[in-house]
Amino acid sequence: MLIILIAHIPGNGAAEWIPARFGFSDATEIFVLCSGFASALAFGRAFDESGWGLGTARIVHRLWQVYWVHVGGGEDGDGGQEHADMDPVDLPQAVQDARGAEPPSG
Repeated sequence: MLIILIAHIPGNGAAEWIPARFGFSDATEIFVLCSGFASALAFGRAFDESGWGLGTARIVHRLWQVYWVHVGGGEDGDGGQEHADMDPVDLPQAVQDARGAEPPSG
């Protein structure tokens, strides 16, 4: 994040020394790499102790929670938690609930 900040400050002399200037990678690629390391730290134990099946299930569950916080977060103040543990089959109804729309009849 610091590299992104440095790269976007106009007239900053330090911007000449960021990794993108030397061809290694730009700030977004480094951010994604750091995110991967953070995910490995957060979910690595589940893979080691319980195997690929449970490790993958934990990641998918967390993705589902983050998605619902993003989609339904904020309007009613619950941050999307109302639908975080919902079955994916109920997705259309949950999206309508998050947006405050009336469900279609029929």
